[in-house]
Amino acid sequence: MFSSILVPLDRSVLAESVLPHARAAAHAFGAGITLLTVLDAASHRSTGRPVEPLEWQLEHAQAEHYLASIAQRLQLDDRDNPDRVLDIRQVILEGAPAESIVQFANNFNHALIVLSSHGQNGLTRWNVSSVTYKVALRASASLLVVRASSGASEFPSITRYRRIVLPLDGSQRAECVLPVATQISEWHAAEIVLVHVVRRPELPRRMPVSPEDLALVDALIERNQAESEAYFGDLQVRLPVRSRSHILVAQHDVCTTLQTIVSRELADLVIISAHGYSGQVTWPFGSVARSMLEYGTTNVLIVQDNLMVSSSPVQGVAVPRARTTVATMMTGGN
Repeated sequence: MFSSILVPLDRSVLAESVLPHARAAAHAFGAGITLLTVLDAASHRSTGRPVEPLEWQLEHAQAEHYLASIAQRLQLDDRDNPDRVLDIRQVILEGAPAESIVQFANNFNHALIVLSSHGQNGLTRWNVSSVTYKVALRASASLLVVRASSGASEFPSITRYRRIVLPLDGSQRAECVLPVATQISEWHAAEIVLVHVVRRPELPRRMPVSPEDLALVDALIERNQAESEAYFGDLQVRLPVRSRSHILVAQHDVCTTLQTIVSRELADLVIISAHGYSGQVTWPFGSVARSMLEYGTTNVLIVQDNLMVSSSPVQGVAVPRARTTVATMMTGGN
């Protein structure tokens, strides 16, 4: 599953908000942590003067000291696990931040990247910074995006999730999140909230929709709701953690409905497959996963199903086969 976790840091307080989440993930999966920072010479060239060799060596030394202090802090703050020493590596790269992170993650097969939504450029009106977004679009690994806030502290406290939302669409691809969610839930003693959104079928017509058409739409929705209830009933029997479920009918669109229930549940984390029922892998994310990344305000773990779908489920979790539905009307990565 996740044997190695990459944690890029730009030496800002906002970026450090990922640290307790990375530490918790390392314990949940028994994974090692690689702390990474990128030195960008282009930022010096913007001043109009060349980089002095001595200045560059000094910056390297400062970066080494910074990563060493973060590694030490991760170990000291790990009060919940005094008997387990984290396996922490430190890496310094030179180049453009996003490209360097992606290349390193792909070359060394890091299964999970933990990134802050914002870093040294501060909070903006965008939900994710340009570096985070570029990494999300190019890296082949799963991605945990931690929402940075103005209240981020220099040394974040240990993170405990209470409620994890799991959007599922009944597809085998979407179910690749189940072993991941189970291990995270068990470590945090968190409740899992299964969510399934039924889409209202569209009936494009030049004339007003007839009563017969409306009756057909209602029948399809009822059929899919019934299938979804049976699917979740099956699934909850197999999950070894506390769980409950929501089955909703999208009044506008699936993404908006999903965002609403995540907010209403006060979720600490959303775990979603990169792709869902359609199985379309032309893009790194389907429409629902992309919506959670771009417009969500909750921490989100996007599991790359291309990597995870062939993985064995964690012990104790039997992943059921997807049930057949009347139409493609459910949430997932799409």
